[in-house]
Formats: sequence, structure tokens, C-alpha cells
Amino acid sequence: MKAYYTVQEIAAEMGVSSQAVRDWIHRGEIIAIQAVENGVLRIPVPSYDAFKRRKGLSPRLPMRTPTGSGRSFGSMDEFYDARIAPMLRRDGQTADELVRQAADRVEEPEYRQWLRDYARYVENALAEVGVSHG
Repeated sequence: MKAYYTVQEIAAEMGVSSQAVRDWIHRGEIIAIQAVENGVLRIPVPSYDAFKRRKGLSPRLPMRTPTGSGRSFGSMDEFYDARIAPMLRRDGQTADELVRQAADRVEEPEYRQWLRDYARYVENALAEVGVSHG
């Protein structure tokens, strides 16, 4: 089972340029991972699937909503839009960059909470595609 897409694979599937995909990543619409500075961007399958659902390009799947988040969310897409994306847009970073920054600033409540929320999001996204994180 495929775990990641490249920017070029998504661009080809969506019929857009690689730059358009990078723009989506920069805006936080798609979560990407970059293992090393200036390295290849990898987009986890659950991130791309969630992006397509938000764009209405694939059927919505029922997902477990994270608990302990202070409010109830109807779907993980709602959770992403409310808890993950705003910080990505505000800081203008990829998720990978923000994870590193948040890890360095974990003593600050805002970053600590974002890390918790992001971990919940990833855990639920992995469960959606049947991947155990344990």
C-alpha cells in the first residue's frame, strides 16, 4: 500500500502544475513532509485524501472525532479546518516546519495544543486508511 505521493504525482492526477501543489502545501491545504532541508516533499496518502474530500473530489468518509479538544467536530475535515489549518496559514509554514517549530516552543500553550491536535489528526488519518501507528 502506498504511503506517500510526490508533488509531481499529485500535479499529474489533478491536472495542475507542480507549483499549484506547492502553493496548496504552503497554504496548509495539503500536509507535506520534508525529511531534510531542501529535500523532496512527500505528501502522506491520508493528507491528500482529506484534501480531495474537502474539495469535493472524493466521497466523505466517517472518521472518529478527536476527544478532549474542547468541542465536538462532525468530521476530521472540520477538525483540520478549525484546529490545524489556521496555524499553518498564520505561520506560513508546511506542517513539517511547524511541527519542528512547535517542538522547539512546546512550553508555549498554543504550540503545545497544536502539537496535540496535529497528533490526533494524524492518528485518525492513519486509522482511516487502516495503518497502525503503534
